[in-house]
Order: sequence, then structure tokens, then C-alpha cells
Amino acid sequence: MNLPKTEKIVGYEIDLINKLSVLTSITIELLNTGWNGIFAGLKNGAYNAVASEVTVTEERRLLSLPTPY
Repeated sequence: MNLPKTEKIVGYEIDLINKLSVLTSITIELLNTGWNGIFAGLKNGAYNAVASEVTVTEERRLLSLPTPY
């Protein structure tokens, strides 16, 4: 989700990703992209990971999804 006035990407997943970035010293680039393109981007290497509310489907089982929380 984006805050309308700042266009800052916010949410639980974003907080988690930012904390992991600090703990691991990995630089994270957050991109706000359309839902329809995130899994194609994972498959073709455009993205290393996605941070969103993702449900497991048969097609998505081919991706490395974590256990739902």
C-alpha cells in the first residue's frame, strides 16, 4: 500500500522487509508494481522476492513460498 501524499510504500510486509534489511545488512530496493506482474517478474528474474499478501495456489507452488502466517 502507498500513502497517498508521500507515495511511501507501507504495510506489515514492508516493515518486515526493512527490518530484515537492517539485520542482514542487505540493501533492499522496494518497487511498487502491479499485482499481475509480480509472479512473472519472479519467474523471469526481474525480482528476487515479493512482499505482499500472497495465497498459495497450484501454479504458485512452483515458487519458493514461505509457510503462511
